[in-house]
Amino acid sequence: MSRPVVVALAAALTVGAGVALAQQTPSATRPKPPTLDELEARARRDSLDPEAHFRLAQRYNELKRFDAEERALRAAIAIDPRFAPAYLWLGFLPYDRQPKLWDDERKDRLSPAEVPVAEESGRLFAKAFLINPMMEFRLRDVTTRFLPSSFGIAASRLPTNEHITLRSRTSKRFSLVR
Repeated sequence: MSRPVVVALAAALTVGAGVALAQQTPSATRPKPPTLDELEARARRDSLDPEAHFRLAQRYNELKRFDAEERALRAAIAIDPRFAPAYLWLGFLPYDRQPKLWDDERKDRLSPAEVPVAEESGRLFAKAFLINPMMEFRLRDVTTRFLPSSFGIAASRLPTNEHITLRSRTSKRFSLVR
């Protein structure tokens, strides 16, 4: 094929792809997320599926129904004690309930009542990453948040594709790959 023919074909394909994308509606590109009622029904129907309870917990989190979220996460763990995402989300739960806890811990200004809460979160994070060291931080979009200072490192500053060793105040060292 000559160069002008190749350029013309490439241009036609590019324009055609652009037109096809422009004709798609937003509902065609992204499926509608299930409603809370649908998620609750699925968790009841698939009562031994930790993923069903976890998805329900995610929706409860979006609705800021933190007590219900905790029950769903604990149900997922009761079904599968090695379901790492549930431990990760349980670790974040105190910070969702009390957002200023992030700043208090980062600035090392935890009240005596907050210290055990932060330590338990650290243990839950450690357990999640020990169960699944390859777990992705994107589960909670922590690239815009800080990991608690019990790990001594900001998630937004973690280098990509590098081996990182984290130290928890309450547990031994462990490593993860991001």
